Amino acid sequence: MIIDSNIVIHAITPGDFTTKAREILSQGSLHAPEILIAEVANVLGRMVRTRTIEISQAAELYNYAKKLPLRLSASRELIDRAFELSLDLVHPIFDCYYLELALREKLPFVTTDNHFIQKVRARAYDANIIHLTDWNS
Repeated sequence: MIIDSNIVIHAITPGDFTTKAREILSQGSLHAPEILIAEVANVLGRMVRTRTIEISQAAELYNYAKKLPLRLSASRELIDRAFELSLDLVHPIFDCYYLELALREKLPFVTTDNHFIQKVRARAYDANIIHLTDWNS
């Protein structure tokens, strides 16, 4: 299964999707582009800037995220097709890395990004993209 940074953030910070995101992380055999770590770091940094969490919490959560049992794929192997997908979907490239990995590996892709899910489904890509709330173990 492919997961994006949204799943990791929901798993490591309290919120509506925390329980379900933690269930996903406990499944094992999870894949993501290596940019996932940078995206998680970016969100944690934003949370510090908005005073949602303290710097020490951000550092702890970042270190935890880096140790998650994920198979990370090199972004350079995904970038060309991710760029094409980004142009076709008129969507930021970062989400398209995950889509390209899902297409390449023929694995389901779990996210909480409804807007992206709608765009992917509208273009009829051969991707099994699932909202976290629709995922069943």
